Order: sequence, then structure tokens, then C-alpha cells
Amino acid sequence: MNEIENQMKSLKMPSMAQCWTSLVETRRHTELSLEDGLQLLLQAERDGRIANRNARLVKNAHFRYQASIESSVFDAGRGMDN
Repeated sequence: MNEIENQMKSLKMPSMAQCWTSLVETRRHTELSLEDGLQLLLQAERDGRIANRNARLVKNAHFRYQASIESSVFDAGRGMDN
């Protein structure tokens, strides 16, 4: 099983390798069909790449302040409704 993980890493698919390791550790890889397992691995890699891209774009943007929707203040004094 370690060979599969190493091959995924050598092909530059770290999120897929991490998902595979997780499936092996929880023994779920034997319960999944080929189609379901492959879909799960591909989705993990896609999500990982999107997250890495977003993190890289935010870092390269050099924003002055770190802000998020959760930290926004919506009150009547600012004229904003939630």
C-alpha cells in the first residue's frame, strides 16, 4: 500500500496520497467500489489544489488586513443588515 502512496506523491498528487493513506488507515478502501474510490481520490486532489491556489493568491496579494465574512460587523450604526 505504501507503493501506491509513493507513486501518487511522485506524480505530484499529495492530496490524493493523503486521502489514500486515510482510507487505508480506516480500512475503508476495501469497502469502496473502484468508481467510488477513484471519485473520492480525485475530489480530494481537486479540493487540495483549489485550497493551495487560494492560499497562494491571498499570500501574493499582500493584503493590508486579514478579514473574513465571519469577522464582519453588521450593525445598524454602519447601515448594514445581515
